[in-house]
Amino acid sequence: MKLPKISVIIALHNEEKYIYNLLKTITDQDYDISSIEYIFVDGNSKDRTKNIINDFIKENQHINIILLNNPKRRIPISFNIGIKKSSNSIIFILGAHSEYPNNYLKKCVTTLIESKSHNVGGVLKTQLKNKSLIGKAIRYITSSKFGVGNSMFRTSKKSGKTDTVLFFCFYKHVTDKIGMFDERIWRNQDNEFNYRLKKNNFILWQDSDIIVKYYNVESFTKLLYQGFLTGKWNLWTTYIHPLSLSLRHFIPFIFVVYLITSSIFTVFNSFIGTLLLSFALIPYFSINIFLSVYYGIKDRSPITFLLIPTFFLYHFSYGLGSLFGLFILPFKIPKFRKKYRGW
Repeated sequence: MKLPKISVIIALHNEEKYIYNLLKTITDQDYDISSIEYIFVDGNSKDRTKNIINDFIKENQHINIILLNNPKRRIPISFNIGIKKSSNSIIFILGAHSEYPNNYLKKCVTTLIESKSHNVGGVLKTQLKNKSLIGKAIRYITSSKFGVGNSMFRTSKKSGKTDTVLFFCFYKHVTDKIGMFDERIWRNQDNEFNYRLKKNNFILWQDSDIIVKYYNVESFTKLLYQGFLTGKWNLWTTYIHPLSLSLRHFIPFIFVVYLITSSIFTVFNSFIGTLLLSFALIPYFSINIFLSVYYGIKDRSPITFLLIPTFFLYHFSYGLGSLFGLFILPFKIPKFRKKYRGW
C-alpha cells in the first residue's frame, strides 16, 4: 500500500536539551522521506533551539523541514500556525520532549486507515534524564493511576476506541467541521480538541503497539508547578467547554476543598473537624503508603520515603491550582467570552 503524504507539526519553546535527538528520531523513519513535511513552530525560544534546527536543515537539505515563528508563544497558536501551513491530508501533532521509534509515522498512518478512525495515538512510556531518586519519583507519579488518574495513554495497554489520544495523527479535513485548536486554552488543548471530535462522531483510536518515550519535568518544583497549572486550566477549560473534561480531572480539587473546609471547621469544633479530616486523610494515606512501599520494593531503593510526601504535594498543588482558577475565573470571563474567529 502506497502511504499518503503527511505533515508533522511540532511546537517548540527552549528545547535545546531535546531538539537534536527529536530531529534524529522523527526523520529516521521507515516512511518515504519525500512524502513528509516537517513543520516546527518556535515560540520565541531564547536558547539554541532555532540554531540547532537551522544547522540540521543545512546538513539535510533532502528533508523538507520548515521553521516558523510564533511570537505569541502559546502552544495551540503554534499548532494552528502549523496546520494552516501544512499541505498534506494527514496531520501529526507531536511533542518535543519525546523519542519516536522508526516505525512511528508508518504505524500511526496504517492504524488510522485500517481502523477507519479519524485520530490515532499511542501510549506513553516515561523516561528519565534525571536518574536520581527525585527523577524516579516523578516517573512513578506521572505513570500511575493513583498519580494521574485513569489517563489511558499513560496507564492503559489496551488498543481500541478511546476518549482522548496522545500526540495526534488525524485527517486534516476534520478541522473543516470542528475547527482548529481553541487559542483561548493554553493547556488541555488536546482534551478539548478530542472532545469536539467525539462530539461530532469522529472516532478516536489508541494503539498500544505505538509507544512514545516521553521525558517529563526533571525537578520537584517543576512537577508541582506543572500540577498547579494543569489544575488551574481544568477550571478554565470547563468554563469554555463544560463537558470536555471528566470527573477524574477534578478529584484533586474536591480533595483540597474538603481538606481546607475540614481544617476551618476544627476552629469551631476540634473533635468534629478532626473527624472530618480523618475521613479523607486515613484512606488517602493508606493507599499512598501502600503504593509507595510497593514502588520502593520494586525499585529496590528508599524511594518510598520520597514518594509518600511527593504524591500528596502533587495532588495538593493540582487541586490548589483548580481552586486558584475558580477564584480568578470571574475576572477572566470577558476574555473567555470573546469569540474565536478561527471557527
